[in-house]
Amino acid sequence: AKYLASYSSVDTVFNDRSILVCHVDSVARVSYDFSDPRCWLRAPLDSEVFEALRLYPSTVSPPFADLSVRRWPGSWELEALEEAIEQRVASSVRSHREASGFTTVFHSHIAQLLQVALANCELERVWGTSQACVFESLAKRVCGAGEVLRAVPVQFNHLKVSLFWPALSDKTAVREVLAAPPATAFAVRAKVVQYPEGAVAAWVLLAAKGRI
Repeated sequence: AKYLASYSSVDTVFNDRSILVCHVDSVARVSYDFSDPRCWLRAPLDSEVFEALRLYPSTVSPPFADLSVRRWPGSWELEALEEAIEQRVASSVRSHREASGFTTVFHSHIAQLLQVALANCELERVWGTSQACVFESLAKRVCGAGEVLRAVPVQFNHLKVSLFWPALSDKTAVREVLAAPPATAFAVRAKVVQYPEGAVAAWVLLAAKGRI
């Protein structure tokens, strides 16, 4: 078949009953007679282990696995989602401070700066390496004499946006930022990173600049 020309090897095949590993190094030499021991080795896997793995469960047309293609959202869709999160959190920040008699001003330049911090947060979470010094040097440039920039990042493993603010406002560091004086400049930035199998890392960063 023509589509096989785009593959250099076949490593594994499986169904709802077994997994077979191919030990032929070239797709051109593979025999699709799965009983041929020259090409295929049956992986030792009992029924309990296979059930625990739950690899592509068949729910529509047993015994065939439901290998429906999942379309990952484009970058423009993630940007729209991030913007929606930012607007939702910013609205909650404004309402919270209004209830305390404070005015709230959001600073777009600081929000752009926070993107650097969020990229570093995800880098540190995944790889354990930090580039915090880059953000710190940039933060110093936007702060005047006697001012500080305080940023509080919070990471979620879901996209239930309605649950973000209750979790944020419950944190002591966030409440301290919300209590900043009226002259403080605020910023909110969100970053959503998607991974295989539906995993997601959603970051929300609330920051305030002023004489806090």
